[in-house]
Amino acid sequence: MGRLVAHNLRGNARLCAIRATIMMFVEVIMDLQQPTLMSRIVDVGVVHRNVGYVTATGFVMVLCAAIGLISGVANAIMASYSSVAMSGGMRENLFHKIQTLSYAEIDGFTTSSLITRLTNDVSQIQNMFLRLLRGMVKAPLTCVGGIAMSFLLSPRLALVFCIILPVILAFVVVVVRRSVPLYSQMQAWL
Repeated sequence: MGRLVAHNLRGNARLCAIRATIMMFVEVIMDLQQPTLMSRIVDVGVVHRNVGYVTATGFVMVLCAAIGLISGVANAIMASYSSVAMSGGMRENLFHKIQTLSYAEIDGFTTSSLITRLTNDVSQIQNMFLRLLRGMVKAPLTCVGGIAMSFLLSPRLALVFCIILPVILAFVVVVVRRSVPLYSQMQAWL
C-alpha cells in the first residue's frame, strides 16, 4: 500500500507531505518546551522572587505556544491538501484502469463493487494517510521527546516512563489486534 500511496503522491502533494511532517516536528518541539519553561519559572523566578524573569519566561512560553499553534494549523492544512491530492490521483488512476478492462472482466465485478472501490476504499486510504501525517507522526515524536525531556529535568522520575512505556505499548497492541479484524469485517460488509 505504501507503494500505491507513493505512486499517487506527486509534485506539490509530495512536497506538502514533507512540509506537514516538518511542521508537526516543530509543533512537538514547541509543546515539549512548555514544561521546561514552567519549571524555570518556578525554580528561578518564584524562588528568587524575580518578577522580571517570570514575565520574560512567560512571554517565551506564549511565543512557543503561538509557534506550536501556527505549526499545527500549517500541518493540518498541508496534510489535508496532500491526502486529498493523493486520493484524487488514485481515483483517476483507478478510473483509467477500469476503462481498460474488457467486457468479460467488467462482468466479473458488480457495479456496486466498482463504485465502492472508487469511493469508500480510496476514502479509507485518504483518511489513513491524513492520520499518518497528523497523529502517527506526532505520537512517536512526542513520546521520544517527552522521555528525553524528562531525563533532562529529572532522571529518577524519567525511569517511571521507561517502566510504564512497555505496559502502554502492550495495551496498544492488544487493542489493535482486536480492532483490525472488526474493521476488516466492516469493510467486507461495505
